[in-house]
Amino acid sequence: MSKLLIVVFLVFGQLSAQDFHSRILIRGAKQIESSNFGVVGWLIAPNITSATDKWLHIAGPMYKFEHWHVEVMGGAVVQSGESTKLIDIRSGFSEALFGNIGISMWSNTQWIDPLSSSDKIYLYYQIGYSLVDKVLSPFIETENIFHLVENQVNDLSAGVGLVVHISQRMNMILVHQWHNTGKNQVWFRTVINL
Repeated sequence: MSKLLIVVFLVFGQLSAQDFHSRILIRGAKQIESSNFGVVGWLIAPNITSATDKWLHIAGPMYKFEHWHVEVMGGAVVQSGESTKLIDIRSGFSEALFGNIGISMWSNTQWIDPLSSSDKIYLYYQIGYSLVDKVLSPFIETENIFHLVENQVNDLSAGVGLVVHISQRMNMILVHQWHNTGKNQVWFRTVINL
């Protein structure tokens, strides 16, 4: 049944999308012994399909609560030798926070090129539900870019997706997004936790 669901989702996404994209996310974190504090870093290829030379490098402190965590980082987007600074805040909320009914949440907020003439805000929110012994997690998401300068079109989206938990350290994600700009997108994301 789960394999059929994956195949149907893949076919549906491919047929209805106008654009296909792929993102690679690599995360490393180390919690300080006997403490809720730690350090975290991400290396991300935001769209390896169309911008192979564009990478996001961020790092900073994290704090782990009982059923959720927050990461506050700084870094840069680097492309073609040029870098754009940013501030990044990520939060994860586990199923236990919601009474172990299978629901989890993830959020990501970025202030890109802060206090410049081209600064913008990136917002990503995801709510998922675990199925099939927590191997599959369908979810809904919204991924948005708000330009803080005039005469720029904001990119707003809503999407549905499926996470396949390959292992504790790796997830494969397929998402179909509808955008206000009129171009639907299919995203294939690979998340690796070191």
